[in-house]
Amino acid sequence: MIKRLPAEGLDGVKLMLWHALGEIYRSRLKEFGAAIQAFEVAAKLDPDNLGRHEILAELYSMSGPDFAGKAIEENMLLISRDPFRVDSYKALRKIFMETRKYDRAWSVCSALAFLQRADADEMQFYE
Repeated sequence: MIKRLPAEGLDGVKLMLWHALGEIYRSRLKEFGAAIQAFEVAAKLDPDNLGRHEILAELYSMSGPDFAGKAIEENMLLISRDPFRVDSYKALRKIFMETRKYDRAWSVCSALAFLQRADADEMQFYE
């Protein structure tokens, strides 16, 4: 259906189709690489949709170290829109620990401690 759409116009339909395709790849087929591609196109068509950015952040985090940079970008975008978004801080801490960026992990743990949402491991690392 996407290929049959005209190059110009029908942006709402294109957005809906790309998002639905991403959901099929993510939820039903478990093909996360293809899901990332579909959601990236949908995010370009509607960059203000936070739900889609949450999905992308999750997919990037699940896809390993090759996507760490993109996962960081998406989580930082989500935090810039909602500074109290604890899930993004926790995702960033995990990414920074896995990529051995300990100073950045400490900074994230510091923010979690300030928000009083750090767990025991995060508090210990911060202290």
